[in-house]
Amino acid sequence: GGYIWNLDGTRRVLYRLPEVLKAKVVLIVEGERDADVGQQLGLTSTCNPHGAGKWRPQYGDFLKAKRVAIIADNDTPGLTHARDVARSLIGLAESLRLVERMPQGKDLTEWVELGGGDLEGAREQLLEIIKSKPELTAADVAKWDAQKESAHKVPERPAKPDQPLTPEHGKDSLGAV
Repeated sequence: GGYIWNLDGTRRVLYRLPEVLKAKVVLIVEGERDADVGQQLGLTSTCNPHGAGKWRPQYGDFLKAKRVAIIADNDTPGLTHARDVARSLIGLAESLRLVERMPQGKDLTEWVELGGGDLEGAREQLLEIIKSKPELTAADVAKWDAQKESAHKVPERPAKPDQPLTPEHGKDSLGAV
């Protein structure tokens, strides 16, 4: 015997899958700690294995016809991850809302802690935050994709070789091309 130190061939599922399957409304967060806090707030909460950037489209099968709210961690990887999750659930979930940034703290857990740990008060505030967000549509996702696309465009070089490089022609702050 011995240990196998990988997950090859292992089916990956959402955290707290039995509760997710029974629920009509599900909160998706970035990690198990936040999912546990969501449960403490009385909300069926889940996350995918291995954290941000590891969402798989097949996880959406567990969320078909459910009302889903996603809470992003307050950093770039967290927002990217939350948008990827939302993108995969458009057309599957009955409704979908995204909280791109909590009012304070780096994630759901810290937000609750900064509020003094009052779970009942935090639950009501969180539900209001979620309700204040519009339901996501395919058009919202298309906007994200367009923004991502324009951010990755390579600047064009000047038409004439002797023309100086300026910021709009690809020169960065150090003067390199």
